[in-house]
Amino acid sequence: MFDHRDDIPVLIQAMDAVVLTTECETFGLIMIEAMMAEVVAIGSNSGGVPEIIEHLEDGLLFNAFDAQDLAKQVELIDFSSELKNKLATKGRKKALKQFEKTQQFLLFQEKLLNLMN
Repeated sequence: MFDHRDDIPVLIQAMDAVVLTTECETFGLIMIEAMMAEVVAIGSNSGGVPEIIEHLEDGLLFNAFDAQDLAKQVELIDFSSELKNKLATKGRKKALKQFEKTQQFLLFQEKLLNLMN
């Protein structure tokens, strides 16, 4: 068991991929954290994860409870560093555009200002 750590982003950057294997994750913050760190995010194709990851575009999805499908997705990036780099780069761009806190604050502020007008 590990105690609280403040260096999770550094640890994530040391990985080739981050895999979220839950059956039905409502949001999957770890997927966004992986994408922000420019690491391939692999998540189950259920819950809120498919709203974060577009399969083969900015991450990988697998069928929940299907170990063979998960292994297939991992093999894709294991056998192709080009695909791994593409997914990591596009994942980071998407995470910065859609989920970065400053960007989200500005969008929220814009919506509030529109409501006031």
